[in-house]
Amino acid sequence: MADLGNFNANEHEDMVDFDILPQGWYMVAITKDEQRDCKDGQSKGLNLEMTVLDGNFKGRKVFNWLNLWHVKQKVKAISEREFATICRAVNIINPRNSEQLQNVPFGIELKHKKSSYSGEMEAIIKAYCSEKEFTSKASTNPAPTAPATNNEPAPWS
Repeated sequence: MADLGNFNANEHEDMVDFDILPQGWYMVAITKDEQRDCKDGQSKGLNLEMTVLDGNFKGRKVFNWLNLWHVKQKVKAISEREFATICRAVNIINPRNSEQLQNVPFGIELKHKKSSYSGEMEAIIKAYCSEKEFTSKASTNPAPTAPATNNEPAPWS
């Protein structure tokens, strides 16, 4: 049981429901990473938290799971290829630890697909590019602007 002190729910707003980010290119940086156990109890993976750095979705988070220490070689190989692409995008070819990849800008392209777990649409990363390549990539498929609201700043601003 957790001691909640003098918490009063009436002193707080309701939680914000975040829709998935629209499809398109985003400039991001890895802002947090964590090695965690996989559900199989034998493997480990790397969870990456990326933060959108500019545009109308600045501050929003994108997450990616990489099975870098998976017991199944095919699963591991897929994640290693993706991780290598991230390393090239941030120009850190031989990282010694995951923290070296943090706070280095690079581009990601998000696409939508139906989740095999929830059945709902989700944003997945389809491509990566360096900060230098981002301008030309983003000009062909830019991230859309945020929908008009009641002139209040976005909650992630």
